[in-house]
Amino acid sequence: MHSKKDEGILLSGCQADETSEDVSDSEGGGKACGAFSNAVQKVLKENSGPLSNREVVMMARKILRAQGFEQHPCLYCSDENADAPFLWQPEC
Repeated sequence: MHSKKDEGILLSGCQADETSEDVSDSEGGGKACGAFSNAVQKVLKENSGPLSNREVVMMARKILRAQGFEQHPCLYCSDENADAPFLWQPEC
């Protein structure tokens, strides 16, 4: 039996026993969006260089904490994928 390379990557807005909060996006005309999704967008907007999946989640956690949210975003994947470039970014 051969084990397949783990290609799955899951980013969650919070831990299983928490609630993912919404935030009103002032730039989007006041429409509600996920606080974690909003934090990820801020991370990408503020960092022009490539970031790993792990870096994106850790930076988003800091933004959420600074905004007063108590949710803790999680990254579920192999160590190799944690250090892989986030989505479409070029290799680090």
